Amino acid sequence: MSELTTPADDWELCFLGGAAFAVGGGAGLYFALFQSRTAGALEPFYLTTAGVGAGGNASSFDLSNRDGLNWTRLEVPTPFSITSLHTSAGLMLSASVGIGIGKGGVNYGYTHLSAGRNGVTYFRTGDTGAGAGSGTGVTAFSGIWYSHKLNNNSINPVTAWKKSFGDTIDEIARTFDRGIRDLYRLPY
Repeated sequence: MSELTTPADDWELCFLGGAAFAVGGGAGLYFALFQSRTAGALEPFYLTTAGVGAGGNASSFDLSNRDGLNWTRLEVPTPFSITSLHTSAGLMLSASVGIGIGKGGVNYGYTHLSAGRNGVTYFRTGDTGAGAGSGTGVTAFSGIWYSHKLNNNSINPVTAWKKSFGDTIDEIARTFDRGIRDLYRLPY
């Protein structure tokens, strides 16, 4: 098995930062690294989101990464691989309080991240921390996680969204096909 397809339960996440805007409705793009010693994997991932909230510009980066990367061990109810995490559903809930300093600012808040597919939770984590940015507010965003490597070494979310949509349509078609085949198997 390769580092892309090996399921593991020892995943760690390093949240690098992101940008979001929400006044009623909003959207965001977040950057993170995932690593697993079992899978031998270290992969950049992006989470593109849309949702609701109030917070103006919530862009930030993790101040704890100044002296090296700050890794958080994930709670992993179901072992997953980079391939299974790619185009899976993501949830990000956050609340922060910030103060402006000059043209920038600092904030402190709580963030919850999770991922899953078809009702199966791959991981969840939540933590508090300080960030550099002008973000004060509360947001509830959902979207998709996508791998940099599996997205053709691109940050462009359109390719990942197309794949996710195509996979959903294929799954619906397979479900209908199974249902029809099961009807033919019924005794009359």
